[in-house]
Amino acid sequence: MLKQFELLDVEIEALKKDQGICGVLLSGSLAYEKATEYSDIDLIVLSNKNEFVSRRVEGILIEEHFHTYEKLGEGLDKNPAEVYKYIYSKILFDDGRLADLIKKAQFLFDHYKTPMEEKGKIKYWLTTVKDKLKGAISNNDSLKISYLLSTSSWEVLKGVWAVNDKPMPPSSIAFAFHHSLAVAPFDKWFETLFDKDINSRAESMLRIIDWIMQQAIVGEDECWKKNLTERQSASLC
Repeated sequence: MLKQFELLDVEIEALKKDQGICGVLLSGSLAYEKATEYSDIDLIVLSNKNEFVSRRVEGILIEEHFHTYEKLGEGLDKNPAEVYKYIYSKILFDDGRLADLIKKAQFLFDHYKTPMEEKGKIKYWLTTVKDKLKGAISNNDSLKISYLLSTSSWEVLKGVWAVNDKPMPPSSIAFAFHHSLAVAPFDKWFETLFDKDINSRAESMLRIIDWIMQQAIVGEDECWKKNLTERQSASLC
């Protein structure tokens, strides 16, 4: 058993003694069973205060996010990515309100629609990436290809999640659960984008970008044109 679980048991017993604490949620890799010996312990603590506490115990990082119920609910309302703190979490103890937040997060996740303006921004960015990447491939410029792959992969991932009408998750969630997306560019797309030689990765990125572009829906082109106009105007200032 990982050391983290032993430390977690001790930490939970200590938190239960605090009368200002009403519940604890385990999030991160420990919660969704992807932890290694180097993983941290990430806790959301339902409390009467808003505070972040971080410390190391026996070499393991423990991060505790103390929040009131109102603050946690406000976070879900304002930031779509907050849903991932809950839908891949485990309740360690609760007065019932953490369970309510998890239900709310799952509802928001299930009914999320990527804003058209955001799709337009992603499309604009990926259009420029595609042109630059094709130019680097044409010039056999391996350094530029590597650079573009490194700096543009996250935007490509955002495009894939946008096509699925899901908020972009933190990088650890994206890595662990990319296979759970309802629609994907092609089989093993994630592996070929990140775990092949640079030429194969570049070709994979171009394929994924083309796939994202093909998923455009009515109205998206207007957002793309709006973003293009705004960027062109900014460049003239």
